[in-house]
Amino acid sequence: MVSNTKADDEKSSEAPSSLVLPSLPEDVIIDILARSSRCDHPTLSLVSKHFRSLIASPDLQARRSLLACTEHRLYVALYDINISYLYHWYILCRKANGLHCLVRALYDVYRSHTVEPIPSIPVPNFVCTFADFIDGKIYVIGCGADHYPVKAMLVFDTETQKWEHVMTTPEMNKALTRSYAYVMMADKIYAVGYLEAMSMTQRKVNTCVVDDVLYYHERVTTNTLRAYDPIQKSWGVVEGLKKLLAETSDSQWSGIVNYGGNLALLFRRAGGIWCAEISLERRQRGQIWGKVEWCEHVLTGNFEVKRSLAVVV
Repeated sequence: MVSNTKADDEKSSEAPSSLVLPSLPEDVIIDILARSSRCDHPTLSLVSKHFRSLIASPDLQARRSLLACTEHRLYVALYDINISYLYHWYILCRKANGLHCLVRALYDVYRSHTVEPIPSIPVPNFVCTFADFIDGKIYVIGCGADHYPVKAMLVFDTETQKWEHVMTTPEMNKALTRSYAYVMMADKIYAVGYLEAMSMTQRKVNTCVVDDVLYYHERVTTNTLRAYDPIQKSWGVVEGLKKLLAETSDSQWSGIVNYGGNLALLFRRAGGIWCAEISLERRQRGQIWGKVEWCEHVLTGNFEVKRSLAVVV
């Protein structure tokens, strides 16, 4: 008798889910789901097993691309230093109440993407320090364990599927060897010198490029957001952010990333991770001003950032 009651309860709980949008064809349901935000997909997948299957299917991502229903997504690789140094991917999402939070990505970060194997780099024990994509080619900078600290630049042609050594001049070799960080702006690779790299890498300050301008948060000495314009070839300070940056003064680390043309600033305060979205505006005489669109507590815990990446999906 008890087992029958339990079975009846399970059937009754499944019945409403199975009757959701019963009269609509499956392609119409996919079309509706494709127009919803990806942040809502975890909740929608709880509606029924059928919804969960549709949300996990590659057909949904294909329909989103066809309808141009893409959105900027911020992925952050974090590790909890109290538990393990193994990191996990999190996604920045907007909750129903309008506030933001970081949600564990699980395998969503890999969904609807393919992995294509390529030939191995033709340098034994090569350690990559920089890689970026320019005009169908992947440029890689690094060094082999047998030739440290001499660095080399290689390029992988995605059409021919072959690696090539880049022809470099003595001046380029000198710059590669003495540089500690690299960024790409306007299809050019910039090598950052020793003193600037000290403030960015050793102080755990990330850099990012927005509209071909290099930004980095110099948190330790001046606690300012600095900007380098490759056209003017000069550094400047982004104005309008003193109140926000004062909130980061006690943070042990901070990181910035290009977030759909704006700048996302991640930092740690007591209790967890905070995130701020900053819009950027160039005013008279080339001065760049920042405006804080929002700043919120997004994750509770003792975390550190391994990597942050903004993509369009």
